[in-house]
Amino acid sequence: MNHSMRNGAAPLLLTFLLGAAPATSTALLQSALDPNPSLTAYTAAAKLDVTLHAGLPIHKTFNGTMYYNRPTQRLVLNDASGELSKYKEMRMTLPSKDEVLHEYALTSTTDDGSATHFVLAPKAENSRVKSVTVSVDDGTRLIHDVHWAYTNGSSLVIAPTFQQQNGYSVPAHEDVAARFPGYSVDAALGLTNFNFSH
Repeated sequence: MNHSMRNGAAPLLLTFLLGAAPATSTALLQSALDPNPSLTAYTAAAKLDVTLHAGLPIHKTFNGTMYYNRPTQRLVLNDASGELSKYKEMRMTLPSKDEVLHEYALTSTTDDGSATHFVLAPKAENSRVKSVTVSVDDGTRLIHDVHWAYTNGSSLVIAPTFQQQNGYSVPAHEDVAARFPGYSVDAALGLTNFNFSH
């Protein structure tokens, strides 16, 4: 998961939309995409459940620690061994707003009464990504889900669930659904026992 817009925690990876939306949406975007502007670091216990669907389903559960130091998240798994040892440590870095706006353009904004949907398209003609849709809950003003659509028909959806911890809105759970030619992956990442640094 090395693509700058595919990595782990959606709310930490999508601050790029600020400044890209119409003025009427700016406040909602700011609230949703950077809900914790004063949060600089935390650690949390992590549990990752992964199911690979390619023929017979294969299910694995990993335990570890999530380290966040703005703008980077680092997930370290304690029990990834053998062929999976290359996934023992995964880093997820937040791209700057300018970096992403250089590559993506906001093409539409709609509100269905419960969520506002922001659709972005890559500026590069040869991009594998067809579009990225960021949905923001109108009530909580937090990200509901992010959906990547690819030119080959593949898709990736990340849906975070937030909890209030120490005055912060943190992604305590994330569901991930990846659909690619010949295989698919469903994963759930849970974070507990947050330890915050100010």
